[in-house]
Amino acid sequence: MNKFYLLLVLLIGIHTNAASATADFDGDLFTVKIEGEGPPLLLIPGLMSDARVWQPLQAELATHYELHLVSVKGFGETAPPNQSEMITTGWLQALSGELGEYIYAHAEQDFRIVGHSMGGFLAMAIAIENPDKVISLVSVDGMPYLAPIFSRNPETRPDDMRVNAQQMLAYYQSLHTEQALAAVVAQGVVLHAASDEHQRMVVDMSAQSDADVVGVAVHDLLQWDLRDDLPKLTQPLLLLGATGALPDNMQDQATALYAQQLENLPATQNGEILKIRRSSRHFMMYDDPEWLIAQILGHL
Repeated sequence: MNKFYLLLVLLIGIHTNAASATADFDGDLFTVKIEGEGPPLLLIPGLMSDARVWQPLQAELATHYELHLVSVKGFGETAPPNQSEMITTGWLQALSGELGEYIYAHAEQDFRIVGHSMGGFLAMAIAIENPDKVISLVSVDGMPYLAPIFSRNPETRPDDMRVNAQQMLAYYQSLHTEQALAAVVAQGVVLHAASDEHQRMVVDMSAQSDADVVGVAVHDLLQWDLRDDLPKLTQPLLLLGATGALPDNMQDQATALYAQQLENLPATQNGEILKIRRSSRHFMMYDDPEWLIAQILGHL
């Protein structure tokens, strides 16, 4: 598998098969469905996913928290933004800012955040920018900066990935059919979920996403590095790493890469910040939902 394609499959975060629900909030870049009772919990899906990705956890979490289930416009079955000028580089920063505004506008209490993949990255970005409104956060296999996982070099920086980011943007802009998106994901779907059923869900959902929105998201993930901002992340963080798709001889290296991403966290972060799950692939909510629920509830 070449490096360009490996980067592509590592970036993908997709989902499943439940019917859509009417949104309680309809913003420029995302919608939100609210359910459950308790303190507010923002749930952010990953790249090419919508809120249905949380379905294996949703019923249990809703007994503890008021769930604010985000669906990003252009991912999964959620239609892309109405204004095409919003689909441009810098989109990820705009999404993070709008999510922060949502927290301020809709919270009578401070928020907790759980994010998967790109959603985990956004959870960290939002917490850094809104320290007075976010209590704690869990990142489900989402990194402060994705590129070192691809390059396997902790020294990788956005400048090193500039050409790759433009290549990925152009590549996605060339994928104009559902069949094209599905074919790309199908080639690397074994990295995302263990069972055939869940792999089919991943492929089917990817075909519904908007290629232009996915392209700017991938570009921006490669050009936005949160590691130097981690000293400002004072709220308790738990990063859950999924290495179940890797062979035994790569497990130690993968764990080290996760740990290196967190080196700039402030000394006030204590307890077990990183937990590696060798039995789970990227969609931990499919492979190990009971364990994931326990980690989320235990941390938040």
